[in-house]
Parts: sequence; structure tokens; C-alpha cells
Amino acid sequence: MAIHFYPSLQVTDSIRLWIAAFCPESNQFDDPSQLHESARALLTDQEFARWTRFRTHPKRCQFVASRQALRHVLSKAFPNQRDARLVTSPGGRPLWLQPDGHAVANLSLSHSESVITIVTGPSNILVGVDCEVIRPINAKALLASMGYAASDFASAATPVVFDRPNGHSQEFALSLWTANEAIWKAIPEADQNSLSMPFLSADSIQRAIVRNIQVNDVHLELHRFSTQVALLSSELLSPELTPWKLPAVHICVACEKPIPGPK
Repeated sequence: MAIHFYPSLQVTDSIRLWIAAFCPESNQFDDPSQLHESARALLTDQEFARWTRFRTHPKRCQFVASRQALRHVLSKAFPNQRDARLVTSPGGRPLWLQPDGHAVANLSLSHSESVITIVTGPSNILVGVDCEVIRPINAKALLASMGYAASDFASAATPVVFDRPNGHSQEFALSLWTANEAIWKAIPEADQNSLSMPFLSADSIQRAIVRNIQVNDVHLELHRFSTQVALLSSELLSPELTPWKLPAVHICVACEKPIPGPK
């Protein structure tokens, strides 16, 4: 298999994060004809129809690799659910369903370049994950696309300058994007039209980055729930366990938990 899996991480008692990386140069992914064969053999008709709509070879590789990784994770996380089936929601979310249509678990999947992240959790807890390989970006434009303004960062403990490219502002902007995307993926599709970014205050993520906190909890009220966001860095992983180096990546997991009722 041209996919390497890292040791999974327990985010909460019932939420687990799985991280993998695939090798784009392997024959399975590098050769378009072999990629087509792999896609046809692996994917459901629903997934294959979606795969054919991707126009670029790298996007097609990402899709096949992420679905291959997802099947591996499901076999490890739920070895006794042999009758369950993998389907895709109208919004593109993977669903792991029992024969009667009830969810075995809630899932979320994200990929960035060669990195794949998958979160599994109980069927009664919504989960979301996003990963972003750190790369040169226009930090100011990315923050504006999420609804942030420069004034949101005026009182930051460490000033972040967005009018010119610099490593800190780019990493900070990607952190905010990753956290907001993870929350967006945890929100039920039926509710997404009534909500919009940003979900998090800039200062909450600013503190996590500036103080180099590995895991940061942020709470956001959504309907009857709060959303817990854990920011995980790739330094938590053991680089010697992989045949190829995992790129620097931001990974964020959002999981839903009930807000305590009135006493």
C-alpha cells in the first residue's frame, strides 16, 4: 500500500484521530491508468461518479488515497461491523451506516496535499476535522475570506502583520482557517445555510499559537451544543515511524458535546 498510517491519537474518551500520508510518486498514484483501475476497484458507484468530476490528476489521487485510508480506518475501528456500508451525503460527507440506515459512527475526513486525517466518534456526537499543510499563502486574503478584519487583531499580545507576507502571519492564518473549517464540518449539513464564519475569536487561536500550546480548548455555542476544538501539531507524531517525512501540517478536530442544562 502506498499509504502510511501513523499511530492514532485519542482526542477525547470517545473521539479518535487517524493520520496518514500517501506517496504521490508510487505507481498506484503516479500512473493515470493504474489510478483509474484503483478507483474503479475501490470506490462505490457514487464515489466513482464524484471521482470522475475531478479535473486534475492530483485531486483524483487525493480522493482515491483518502477513501482507501478511510476504509482501512473503518476496518480497524469497527472490526465487527461487516454489514455496515459506506455512503456519501449530498454534501460529500462519508457516512458509515448499518443495514437499517442508522449511523454506526460519525466520521469526518480531510486531506491536504499528501496528508489525510480522519476522525471517528460515536453516532450521537458530531465531529469535524480539517488539516492544512503549511505553505506560502496570502494571509490577509485568507482571513478576509473567513470574515475577519485587521481590527480583530489590533489587541493581540504579539502583533500580526497581514499587509506583507511573513511566516508567522501565514501560519496563524492557516491555524484560524483549519479551526473554522473543522467546526464547519461538525455542523449538520441542514444547519450550515443558517451559519457563517468566523466561529472563533482571533484572540483564542492567537494565544494558542503565540504560547505554543499543543492542545487548546475553545467553546462555541451552536444550538444546544458547544464545540470543543483541539489544535494538534505534527510534532506530536514520531517522524522515525514513516518511510517519508510528514510535512508540517495544522490539524484541528472539532467535537460536539451537550451544554449542561439549568440546575
